[in-house]
Amino acid sequence: MKRLADLVRLITGTPEKKKKSKEPMKTTATTRRKSTKATTSKSKKTTSSSSKQTSSHIEASGLDLKKELLEELIEKGKRNNVLSYEEVIEFSEKNDLSEKETNQLLRIFEKENIELIMQEELDSGDTADADLTEKEDEFSRSQNLKAKISTSLDFDEDEDEKSEDEDEDEENVKGVGSTQITDPVKCYLRDIGKIPLLNKKTETVISQQIAEAKEQSIDAISRFPFIHKEFVQIGDRIQRGSIQLKDIVQFQEFDEENMPNVEAEQKTLLDTIKTIKNLIENEEKIYLSYRGNLDTQAKKQEMLQKVKENKEKIGATIRSIKFSNKLIRKLAKKIEKHIKKVKEKEEIVRFCQDQLDAYNRKKALSEQDQQAVEEIEKNMRGASKAIKKVEVEMGLQRPTAFEYYQ
Repeated sequence: MKRLADLVRLITGTPEKKKKSKEPMKTTATTRRKSTKATTSKSKKTTSSSSKQTSSHIEASGLDLKKELLEELIEKGKRNNVLSYEEVIEFSEKNDLSEKETNQLLRIFEKENIELIMQEELDSGDTADADLTEKEDEFSRSQNLKAKISTSLDFDEDEDEKSEDEDEDEENVKGVGSTQITDPVKCYLRDIGKIPLLNKKTETVISQQIAEAKEQSIDAISRFPFIHKEFVQIGDRIQRGSIQLKDIVQFQEFDEENMPNVEAEQKTLLDTIKTIKNLIENEEKIYLSYRGNLDTQAKKQEMLQKVKENKEKIGATIRSIKFSNKLIRKLAKKIEKHIKKVKEKEEIVRFCQDQLDAYNRKKALSEQDQQAVEEIEKNMRGASKAIKKVEVEMGLQRPTAFEYYQ
């Protein structure tokens, strides 16, 4: 068909019709789109530049305000020479301080000699006593403060992420704060910092009181005759090697290397214990020498006087030993055990006596009452015998034993 049309045009001489060009339309549309984009980009640039200028103006005003607040906080610290951790944390959170700014703020506090303490101590006015606590725990507190502020000041540019980070940071701050309050080490250091340190005079007084109390304890222990026999048993155990010498005495002799001279100490102790043993045997000899010769009261008094003097010698020999604290506690517990037995039996006697008094106030006693009275009297006799037995074991009468024990 195309060839036929061409032949007709050649025969008739009709010129070829030209197709309408669409290129100019395309060019026009493209040009319009470009111009629109250029206009839009120009308007965006104008808007962004104006917003940047506005934000920079806001940032500049915010920095000025932050600087003024910082200066006020530092001036407050200079006036009082102290600030609370809670106050600094609250300031950091309100003004969005970065970690770098926080570190600079801490260095300023340190340079200006501004102390950081807990709000409790600031409220109670106990800054003087808290000084020792804060010096001992200065590093850990500053690290906790940095951790609190740094974790609470991580903000993102995106508003949604920023709110999420703020919630997480608040939880972290609460966790750190509760840890700081319940930390037993910090509580101990805070409490012990309130106790005044010993000076030379006070230390001397306390040491004298300890020495006097120890001497009184040893003197009381040496007065109980049943303790005298304990030293004989201790000597036997030392010779068998079943007890250590350091548990019996405080070492007094040392060699060139400042080590205790165990052999010399042991020899001295065994000699002393041998003297105690001889004096105990001498007491029995005194009793035997007066057997059958106690016809008069004078002979009895003479024998008792000799026995008393012999016991005084035993006590003086025991007091010459440098007791260890462990031995003092051990012997004191034995004495306490005997005293406790006596007191328990005395309580039984008093209770039984009260019951007897109640029955005696009755005009007539039934058969059951009489049986109860007999049982009470039996318990009283048993308790009294038990007291006598303990007195024999101690070698002292009850009032004398209580006097030495007190």
